[in-house]
Amino acid sequence: MKLLMIFLGVFCGFSISPFIHAEVYEGRINYLDPEFEKMIPSEICNCVAFRFDDIQNYWLHDVQLEVLETFRENNIPVTIGIIGNDFDGDMANYIKNVTSSENSNFEIANHGWTHENFAVLDKDQQNQLIKNTNKRIFNVTGILPETFIPPMGEINNGTIEVLQENNFTTFSGLMLTSPPPYPLVISGAHHFPETALTAVYKAESQIFQGLPHSETLKDIQQSQKKFGFSVIALHPQDFAVIENGIHVNKINQDQIHELVLLIEEIQKSDLKIVFLNQISENLTKNLEYQETKSSNSNPTNNGGCLIATAAYGSEIAPQVQQLRELRDNQLLQTESGSAFMKSFNEFYYSFSPTVADYEREHPIFKEAVKLAITPMISSLLILDYVDLDSEEKVLSFGISLILLNVGMYLGIPLAAIIGIKKRI
Repeated sequence: MKLLMIFLGVFCGFSISPFIHAEVYEGRINYLDPEFEKMIPSEICNCVAFRFDDIQNYWLHDVQLEVLETFRENNIPVTIGIIGNDFDGDMANYIKNVTSSENSNFEIANHGWTHENFAVLDKDQQNQLIKNTNKRIFNVTGILPETFIPPMGEINNGTIEVLQENNFTTFSGLMLTSPPPYPLVISGAHHFPETALTAVYKAESQIFQGLPHSETLKDIQQSQKKFGFSVIALHPQDFAVIENGIHVNKINQDQIHELVLLIEEIQKSDLKIVFLNQISENLTKNLEYQETKSSNSNPTNNGGCLIATAAYGSEIAPQVQQLRELRDNQLLQTESGSAFMKSFNEFYYSFSPTVADYEREHPIFKEAVKLAITPMISSLLILDYVDLDSEEKVLSFGISLILLNVGMYLGIPLAAIIGIKKRI
């Protein structure tokens, strides 16, 4: 078993962190979900970012301006997600004037071209849409966004590559499309998803019902405890009057007042209000986490930036998910498999964060690692067709895989070298 542990650790380094599917209710994260019970953030920022989505010129125009003015008048940082195709007219002029000041409290984010679902688009389509919005924003404001807010909150592997190629440093989607632990660094970009809301979506009526500031504050406190940061997502309809079951372009002054109260409560606390792309700058190691790790809580709870995830660029990459499923559905179902994983974790975490960091810093090394581990990951597909339901099967198939991979990585190159020498 030690040979299997060492082989997998050197050539694979698959993700050990749990793939948490947190329960959501009424559009909010249920922080009472047992999945969150033992979570401790590895890094904390003691900071909050406001994220105001769907900035455009043609929908709830007056409501948008009132919310933006609330932040401007109170000099509160806010990241605004701009829909490129509809960024013109009065709204564009307003944003241009505010961002032209030396101490602007608006961070501009790319929020798609027409609010498309990027998860269903290929890389080229996404790249063109992002470039279109960047160009429109730059032409109006002279600013190139470094933060991306995916419309619908969803992304795919192509999105990650596009963000890297277009020099984005931060993106902010939904927790369920890229689960904890956080901060999650994918191809050089930090992911800080929404963790609190100012309104909840009511499916039966298809409207957004504003929340009292006290409820949003509870979610902020919980997300600080579980993730080490908070991102508050706001939408224009959160602050619009509802007439005949639809949101109309009239300001809901009660909800604006709740927003002001929320800001005041945050300012009274020890939390700092920052832009989305400033969260990473404020992160510090969580001493509580480090002490827990040193006293050795379960190493499988360590998130970390691991080799396969760094090589393939995402925790949701098919290759990484395959390895995760092998761990959860096969190895951990037997006593010997569980014992192997415990030993493997102790060995693997002694070097994997350093290797993963080096991958992210050196693209050529990253591609070399990807090339090296791909044959081994492919060989693990064999285990999808067998049931590792006994100790004997775990041992026999483990040894067989070692021999197979030794043959691929050592036997074939050695045979090639001997063949060349014979011809010389």
